[in-house]
Amino acid sequence: MGYKSMRLAWVQGNPQATGFWHRNGFMETEVIYDRGAYTVVEARREL
Repeated sequence: MGYKSMRLAWVQGNPQATGFWHRNGFMETEVIYDRGAYTVVEARREL
């Protein structure tokens, strides 16, 4: 399909999510979103 990368986000401070996505090749982009009740960390993986 021609995609060059994927982006996603997980809840900041969740070590299980952080570990899972790091093991699957995603790294934080330094973009953080405040969603009121929680904060999410944007991550990206090159394909």
